[in-house]
Amino acid sequence: MDIVFVQVPNKTIEIAPLGSSLLEGYLKSKGYAVKQYDFNVEIKNELLKEENLLYLYEKIIPFLLKNELQRKEYENLKYLFNILDDLNRKYLFKKVEEVKILLQRRKYLNIFEDKNNTNIFECIIKILSLSSNFFELIISNNIIENKYREFFFFRYIHNKIKEIIHYNSKIIAFSTVQMQRKISIWLCEKIRKDYNYNGIIIFGGSDITYYRERYFLNFDCIDYLIYQEGELSLQKFLEYLNGKCNIEDVPNLIYKVNNIVIKNRAEIPYNFDKIIPDFSDLNLNLYLTNALPMQISRGCSWGKCTYCKHFRTYGQKYYAGNVENSLEVIEYLIKKYKTNLFHFVDDDFPRILKNEFCSLVLKKEINIKWLTYSRLDKDITYNDLSLWYKAGLRVVEWGLESASQKVLNSVKKGISIKSINRILFQANKVGLLSKLFMFHNLPEEDYDDIYTSLQFLKKFVKYKIVRAFWEISTPLELLEGTPLYDEANKKLIFKSVFKPRGILEVKAGYIHRKNYQIKKDIFNKELENEEIYYKKQGILNVNDEAIMFDVIIEELSKKYKLYAKVR
Repeated sequence: MDIVFVQVPNKTIEIAPLGSSLLEGYLKSKGYAVKQYDFNVEIKNELLKEENLLYLYEKIIPFLLKNELQRKEYENLKYLFNILDDLNRKYLFKKVEEVKILLQRRKYLNIFEDKNNTNIFECIIKILSLSSNFFELIISNNIIENKYREFFFFRYIHNKIKEIIHYNSKIIAFSTVQMQRKISIWLCEKIRKDYNYNGIIIFGGSDITYYRERYFLNFDCIDYLIYQEGELSLQKFLEYLNGKCNIEDVPNLIYKVNNIVIKNRAEIPYNFDKIIPDFSDLNLNLYLTNALPMQISRGCSWGKCTYCKHFRTYGQKYYAGNVENSLEVIEYLIKKYKTNLFHFVDDDFPRILKNEFCSLVLKKEINIKWLTYSRLDKDITYNDLSLWYKAGLRVVEWGLESASQKVLNSVKKGISIKSINRILFQANKVGLLSKLFMFHNLPEEDYDDIYTSLQFLKKFVKYKIVRAFWEISTPLELLEGTPLYDEANKKLIFKSVFKPRGILEVKAGYIHRKNYQIKKDIFNKELENEEIYYKKQGILNVNDEAIMFDVIIEELSKKYKLYAKVR
């Protein structure tokens, strides 16, 4: 085996990971032996079994709650316990596992026509959302591992490490976002020290792109780092191991020579649109939907929002693939994996590219149903929206942030409230389901701006133009590396700004110029009973970790009378 990819627990288990599947497909096409593991889906599938939920509920969580915890840890753990307690009293954990199995068997009508099953589904999504933090907590406490060795999590890790070591792979590679960091490092150290792995360990992913050589200052179990895209880098690195090139020729690689950190040049895989993601190592029956992830562009075509750092994830701010190549990949995936559901994970799928893509979908008569993210650009027309719907687009997650034009201007969002109103009404008219990403505490935001945003959101939700989605209650995260952070340190944008704590932390503390307690009071008043009201209407009360179910339920509701609704 040349390389083994490992994905540790992250978010929910709706769909398979794209990044590691692209890397596997690319390297296999170059003749390398590759294996991929998604610990996330396998561990969380085990978590939702009756005996494991019961063990968690009766033993581990009560033990942890008696120990000293940070406030946030305690609150999350208590919330998880309350969910489990409610499930156990009303339905028993056996019923939770049954609903999970129905999801994995795609028996969605059995769930969403039934009130109890729908309620259990909502709880499953909440458990999955909280579980990654829980796993972080138990690996941070050696007492837990020693006291509860029989808990499935530790058994699973032990067995999988032995399996990986058995491959005698040249490289074990971790793809890591920030919320995976702690578990990735814990697992890396276990592989290296407890199981005496002498091969090469590489870390890549967005967390490495943001922090780069800082990782070497904290973790000595890692040999190499890959920043930005990894396809060309891993190919050339394997060539380097086989004596076919020098290490200086490996793009996007960070390494040490005599304790001096060296960072090679960055290079972009311009032919990424031809890469066929390989999901063959993954048990796709464990995921809660049969949807697959897809990407037709990388980066953001706008790239000017001052609060955002997504533009740093890739080698350029934005580049798109060839639409015909992407559709050939989609047709292959449809045939091989017997699905027509796709989640386009592009940070930005701009209008012109979407129109080109949708026109070709209709020309080739490809039957797909899909979800994507999009900006609310003013040049989007009714004809565009209608074209997208005809080509199978069903759910759009729009980046709005605020309904105050003053606030939008302050962060260089480049959209207008007048156009936004029109686009949302027209999207609803053609049949699209819209979701709005919004948050508060942005620069220049006054109390009336929050009130305006809340009223805007409530109005569109009430009239079923926008899906009930209360992300607006999330405050701005001031991130190091964003234009806003740089400006905030130079100008009096906020009352006070504090540097991130630690060299592997990007969130900067800040105090807004407006009293935050007043803002909270506005939220409490305006959103009081809102979630209860929509719950009574049967609208699913889940976060953004069940997004493909918006597509599934929206389609099913056209033919069947469901208890579950998405608007």
